[in-house]
Amino acid sequence: MLSILYLYWHYSLGAKQVARDGLRLIFGIFNFFSISHLFRTLLYPWHQYSDQYKSGFDLGVFLWALSGNMISRGLGAIVRTITIFIGLFFSACAFAFAVFCFFLWLILPLAIPTAIILGIIIIF
Repeated sequence: MLSILYLYWHYSLGAKQVARDGLRLIFGIFNFFSISHLFRTLLYPWHQYSDQYKSGFDLGVFLWALSGNMISRGLGAIVRTITIFIGLFFSACAFAFAVFCFFLWLILPLAIPTAIILGIIIIF
């Protein structure tokens, strides 16, 4: 009776909890790297470094500010893109780990009878 209750819990509530924990791991890594925020701010200047455009028009000052701002935005985009790819890589690894743990959880109750049978076979 107790083993039937355990198997019921293992394959219903326990499996649901393992799946929920796997999703929490994936979304936790996704949020740790702030991937959605990095996508929203992909073309923002790096650390908000930007030159202000002066009033009046001086071609040299305008081109200096424009080039500095473009370099800052390009650097920000490069660093954010690399961080996004690293975060997506670790999220994919977490997904693979969660799927592995879920399938391991499903076959885990078979390990005890299998170990007993193999032990008997090895002894005799």
